[in-house]
Parts: sequence; structure tokens; C-alpha cells
Amino acid sequence: MRKLLSLVVVVTLFLFPLAAFADQGTPPDNAAGTSTLSDQSVSGSVYEDNQIDEDDQIDEDDQIDEDDQSVSGSVYGEDQITKLKEEFTQAVQNNKWGEAARILQKLRGLEKKDKVQTELNQLKEQLIAQVNQGDYEAALQTMKKILKIEHKGWAYKQLGQLYRTLGRDDHPRVFANGAEVQSDVAPIIKDGRTLIPLRAVANALGIGNEAISWNQQDNSVTINNDNTVINLPVNSPTVTVNGKAQKIDVPAVMHGNRVMVPLRFISQVFGKPVQWYPDGRIAAIGAQ
Repeated sequence: MRKLLSLVVVVTLFLFPLAAFADQGTPPDNAAGTSTLSDQSVSGSVYEDNQIDEDDQIDEDDQIDEDDQSVSGSVYGEDQITKLKEEFTQAVQNNKWGEAARILQKLRGLEKKDKVQTELNQLKEQLIAQVNQGDYEAALQTMKKILKIEHKGWAYKQLGQLYRTLGRDDHPRVFANGAEVQSDVAPIIKDGRTLIPLRAVANALGIGNEAISWNQQDNSVTINNDNTVINLPVNSPTVTVNGKAQKIDVPAVMHGNRVMVPLRFISQVFGKPVQWYPDGRIAAIGAQ
């Protein structure tokens, strides 16, 4: 019975998107935004409706034969890998080294992709089990691992719900490509905008410290990276981008001996969109 329940849970996760996993689009960068699950309590009931009662019955028509293939479709990848290995061996035996090199390149790509997908599926199975057991701390850590592989909206939303359930949504968090941006000064919210230490967000965007300079005379900071030059005076709504002045609604400020800059403005200048998830107060750079 437990085995059948586990299989049904896996099929449900991979074939039918859960309502809790739906991507919520591109909401404004506003910490005061309300969750789409506002009717759920902070105590953890966000997950209670998704838990599976061990007494639930499964109809015979819903049972899954042990010989059935995984819903991930990895059987097709395995067949293709086997075929490529045979072709590689044949090419080597026939001294067709150019062809062997091309086959090997395809083979490595497939094996790497299959390995990542297998790991992702295993992590999702762990997440289901941990949420059903009410082990939200473990589920939080598993969700972070999933995010590093799959930077999607449903994953950020689920992570935010876990932060809220655990009572850890007291300050905003910034993620870039699935990893939390670390800094000795936490991000802050000012006038509905997320501000983050300059070097932290610059490094998260792949900009090195050598591209950042501080001008003591006019209390401004300059970022010069990939033919894009931004100058942000502290406490001034007027900034320059490649020599052209423009207004921003929230200026850079000094906080905790750090220059805090508006996350959305900096990210968008360098072509990185930002998504805001009210649950957990998460700002995500590069969410898919």
C-alpha cells in the first residue's frame, strides 16, 4: 500500500502541476504584496491540504505496474545512450576518429542531462515526503537544492511558503540563478523597493569588484562593466547610464556602512529581470 501511494505521489508531482507550484508571474517589487494563498495560516496549514492520508484508497484502475517505465521518460534517454555507445565503438573500430569525437560529444551531453534530471526527480520525491511528514526544515533545505538546478517560479514560490511557515519571512531575501545572495548586511525595503548592498548584487550578476569604484568627493558609486557605465550618487534620484541622466524612484542610500542600491534598477540595466514573491519576501534574479 505504501509503495503504491509513493508511486501515485510521484506521478502527481511530475504529470500534474500542483496549485501551490503555479508560477505567479511578475508582480511588482513590493514587500507589502499579499500572497495568493492568503487564506492559509502561517502555522503550516499551507501544506496540510497537500498531505496524503495513509488511509486513502486507490482504485485498481489507478494502480501502477512495477514494470511500467518512469514518468521522467529516462528509458528513452537510456536507449539513445546505448545506441550512441555502440556507434562510438563501431566508429573507433573503423578508425573514423572524427565521427567518434562527434558521437562522444553527444554522448557526454546526454549522460550529463540524464544525471541532472535523475537528481532533480529524486529531490522532488524527497520534498514530497518531507512535506507530508511535516518536516518543513528538511523540506526547506531540499527546496534550495532543487532551486540550484531548476530556477523556476513554482520553486521560488514554494520556498517562500516554507520560509513563511517556519516564521522566517521577517526580512527580504535576494536570489540569483537559484542561489541566495549572501552579504553581511541584509537587504531592506524602502518605499516599496528592495535595496541590497551594491557589491553583493554586482557579484551575483557576474560583475567583479574591480568594476566598482567609490567617489568620495561626491558620494557616488560607479559600475563599469561590459560597455555599460552606471553612476549612482547616494541619496539622489538622478543617476547616469552611459552618460545619460535618468530618474529612479528610490535612490541609493548608506545603511550599515554599505551602499544599498535598488535591486530592480541595477538588474534591469544589465539585462536581468527580477521577480518578486510575497510569500517569504523573495526577490529572484533570473527566475525562469
